Amino acid sequence: MTDDLPAAPPAKVIDDGTVRPTYVDWFLSAGQAEGIVNLSLGTYDPTLTLEDGVPHAKAYAGVKLRMSLPFARRFHDVLGAILEQAEKESDDAQNAEQPASPDQNPGSSNA
Repeated sequence: MTDDLPAAPPAKVIDDGTVRPTYVDWFLSAGQAEGIVNLSLGTYDPTLTLEDGVPHAKAYAGVKLRMSLPFARRFHDVLGAILEQAEKESDDAQNAEQPASPDQNPGSSNA
């Protein structure tokens, strides 16, 4: 008996434009229970309001994600690869924008 599971058939991606992008920058809650990972993400609003005389900012719920642990691992891997590429491109762009110092040849290093 083999431990290899059959591959999922290829899926046709259907994006009819009805799902709008949601910007998030705040973790409202995160956790896992019984093999399901739960993330509630929102948008932080730093505008202060007074509640009982105490200033409070707001965070609006934007999306709630529920996923299996195997999918959460794949999500983690894909997000990590995207971030790694973005950081590499950002580093490349910063290095290209920095002029060589007057005492250094452009092709040499100070190491």
